[in-house]
Amino acid sequence: MQVRVSAFEMSLEADRFTRAEFIDELVARSGQPVENREFYFDKTSYPGFCVGVIITIKDQSKFCKLQSEGGKKKIVVNNLKASEKIMEFNFFVLNMENGVGVYQHYHQSAALSALSYRMKCIGDELTANELASEAVVNGPDFNKLSKAAAKKLKKACKVRVSLSQVVTQAGLQKILESYKKIKALDYVLTTFTPAVRHGTPLSGRVHKKREILYFSHPKMVQALSEEITQAIAQYKIEKGRVIVQDADGSDKSIRIVDMPGGCRN
Repeated sequence: MQVRVSAFEMSLEADRFTRAEFIDELVARSGQPVENREFYFDKTSYPGFCVGVIITIKDQSKFCKLQSEGGKKKIVVNNLKASEKIMEFNFFVLNMENGVGVYQHYHQSAALSALSYRMKCIGDELTANELASEAVVNGPDFNKLSKAAAKKLKKACKVRVSLSQVVTQAGLQKILESYKKIKALDYVLTTFTPAVRHGTPLSGRVHKKREILYFSHPKMVQALSEEITQAIAQYKIEKGRVIVQDADGSDKSIRIVDMPGGCRN
């Protein structure tokens, strides 16, 4: 079994929760079953770090093993006991101060997106709780809020969290090549060549520029992977993201941050 360890970063956008407070909410929900998975969070065993494990319970009562007897190979089917289950596990560690962590993964086990989705769901739950508390505090006036006031309140209560895989610039092309489609490049320029400045309205007053390129042939993954990597280096792109689509048809974002230091998926 080939085990891989990848780096990731947690992004938290919340007016009412710090990273430490959000991690407290994770710990409070440690061990809760979510479909066929259990998520465990622990912030006391290693000071300054939140460590945890995702346990995935397989819905199967039998497993096969290969035996060699007298130079011949034999497939043997074994039955599990009623109290036994086949499981997979993924460990992770999160630095509570800077939000950077590492995630352990192997073939067909839970991807980093499983942990990210669990955190997102907890963020959504906290958002709903904050709005419910506001409704209690404001009483009948809660439903009389203007659209602008209601929008402002929802923004204040919102807890948005996500995890992004961190890869080096050297590894960006390989990461992009693993996807089914490359749909767009959304980037920010802070270094202007004469040609870029010439094509920028109000260029004399602009210190950075954001553009989005939508690719007409997103299935040309190999060519786009190489050309995007070259463009990032050539135009000194420091911030941005690449919008990709995986084999399951799900769109994902590979964020480009602090080039050439790294990219985040």
